Amino acid sequence: MMTKMRLNVWLVNVVLWVCVFAKQVRGADNICTFCSCTTVTGKSVVEKFVNVDCSMKNIEILPSGALWPSKTLSMDLSFNSINVISVFENSNYLKYLDLSSNNISLIEYQAFNEFPVLQKLCLKNNSLKDLHQDTFKMLNNLQTLDLSFNKLKRLPEYIFKELGKLNYLTLAGNPFRNIPNDLLRPLKYLEYLDLSLTGNYFLTPGLFHELTWLKVVNLTKNEFQEVPTGALRSAEVLEKVYLDENPITELNLKSFAGLQKVRIISLSNMPMLEFVDELTFSKLRHLEFLNLHSNPQLEVIHALAFKGILDPKSNQTRLNKVNLRNNSLNTLYEDALPWCNLETLDLRDNPWNCDCKLKWIKKCNMKEELKDLLLCHTPENLRSSVITTVPEDQFICLSEKSHWRQIHGRIIRSIIIGIICVISLILLFGLLMYFNRDKIMEWWLAKRRGSGAVYYIKAKSFPEDT
Repeated sequence: MMTKMRLNVWLVNVVLWVCVFAKQVRGADNICTFCSCTTVTGKSVVEKFVNVDCSMKNIEILPSGALWPSKTLSMDLSFNSINVISVFENSNYLKYLDLSSNNISLIEYQAFNEFPVLQKLCLKNNSLKDLHQDTFKMLNNLQTLDLSFNKLKRLPEYIFKELGKLNYLTLAGNPFRNIPNDLLRPLKYLEYLDLSLTGNYFLTPGLFHELTWLKVVNLTKNEFQEVPTGALRSAEVLEKVYLDENPITELNLKSFAGLQKVRIISLSNMPMLEFVDELTFSKLRHLEFLNLHSNPQLEVIHALAFKGILDPKSNQTRLNKVNLRNNSLNTLYEDALPWCNLETLDLRDNPWNCDCKLKWIKKCNMKEELKDLLLCHTPENLRSSVITTVPEDQFICLSEKSHWRQIHGRIIRSIIIGIICVISLILLFGLLMYFNRDKIMEWWLAKRRGSGAVYYIKAKSFPEDT
């Protein structure tokens, strides 16, 4: 009964929409009097195609294919009120279809079967919870698929089986939490994968083993407590890794093991990151850009964190951009990396300790815009001073002699405090004796009178005993 009622309502809506649309068209044979249409020339001057923009038209029902221009190249139906995607009519020219930002909750599994040359399909910002296994079955030429920010908790295991040419896939903003091992396997030519904001905390080692062209993986805003190295290194040509806003606490040699071809690593806005250990980036000789900013707990980058990153023959590194802005760093070891040779080095907004270990910064020819907020935090006499303007003789470290004097002073102070504590205990004991002197005196006098011990003598019974 409910199904019939829904069908009737749907038919009524179709009729009403067609009537309204027909009124808008006013006798025209296509959609262009209601939407914006732009003609583009194909490879041949004679060949004309049309790009149709029906975005923000308050459309609730998909416009009939009979109203489309005969050679529609792209159709933009974004920011409308469409709820259901039914089967489209045949279009042998459509390459781009945008259905983003509607309220789509259902897609009929054969809806896209009549788009043999479709290359880009955008379904982001909708209300999809489930998709049929054959939803994309006939889209053999699809290259870009955007399913981001829906309500998908899972996808059928073989839903991507026919998408052999797909090179861009985003599943961001869906509550997956786990990616099945075989889900991505058919995507042999995938180059870009976005799994950000999916609640993931673990990726199966070898997950990307079949993705021989995968170059970019975005894992931003997830729940990883350590870098999912086992999965990432299975992508043999991986170049860019984005791990921003994850609760990772430490980076070490294991974090990027096997990622020799990575060029860009982004590790920003990580609330738990405290320490970058030795040899963390030692194997990344193709690394060009390290983005390590806005990590409020990050206090230490080990002096040997980059050891081995230099090419042994040229003694040079490909790394030319490092962003360390807005961390909690107080020092940076000069020998850790040839900092002054970098194209861009951003050290602003850190609580720097301006002693002799940081004097090397004055030698660097930094861009002017990177100097303004490069300030000393300690010592007190240099607080809030721009580091590059501080005279070299002000970058002072305590001498070894002064250092030992400080240690000896601490030992002497400890001894004095110990003596004071002993004297205090003696005085306290003396006061206790004084206030209890009467009781102590009574006890002592009783002891002097011999009270306490009793002796027994056997009585004589007969004279012979004498």
